[in-house]
Amino acid sequence: MKVVSIACAPLDNRCHIVWDNKDTGKEKTAVVIDPSMAFEQVMELAEKEGLKIELIVDTHGHHDHMFNNFEIKQATGAQLCIHELDQYRLEKNSQETRPWLPRPPTYQKEDFTFKDGDTLKAGKVELKVIHTPGHTEGSSCFILNEANEEGKRVLFTGDTLFKGTFGRTDFPGGNEKQMWQSLKLLSEMKEDYAILPGHGESTNLDWEKPWMEKLVKEKLG
Repeated sequence: MKVVSIACAPLDNRCHIVWDNKDTGKEKTAVVIDPSMAFEQVMELAEKEGLKIELIVDTHGHHDHMFNNFEIKQATGAQLCIHELDQYRLEKNSQETRPWLPRPPTYQKEDFTFKDGDTLKAGKVELKVIHTPGHTEGSSCFILNEANEEGKRVLFTGDTLFKGTFGRTDFPGGNEKQMWQSLKLLSEMKEDYAILPGHGESTNLDWEKPWMEKLVKEKLG
């Protein structure tokens, strides 16, 4: 699988675009994870690579991750999905702004919601949903079904897990105890994964496990 990550100002968000690099079709089916503020870059990449964006996936419902949901859906006709517990945030966010945004996100209703254990599909791209609440009620991670071009399995972690740290729990809908449980779940995964978070640099799960295991033991016993 081909995975391209786009860095977005002003919060160093990461928008991820995934497609099958072995696809020989005229248009390659692609998935966008967390559009963020990357509309122009996503559309430029789609034109350059011959991508047909069929699915937009929000890791959670914060303004900076779903800001360009509407624009990408309008331009591509892609379906939009979000965890069922964060669905309410799509309309709520359209009525609010943030100091670092030029305007509130334009409201875009989801086409469907997902839950833990679901598999999201678009062409040959499949994402297995892991519900990891703590940052928000519906925060989720996604396992890509096939290895990337470097031969690594990929785990998209949104704002649950970053390089060397984890997402904040002090926003509305955040929950510290749920975050510890989510980190415990990720730390117990047997396979190593390339971690592509919602902000900042990529990392790998084996590198993150020691501090997660130590933290979880301190918090949960």
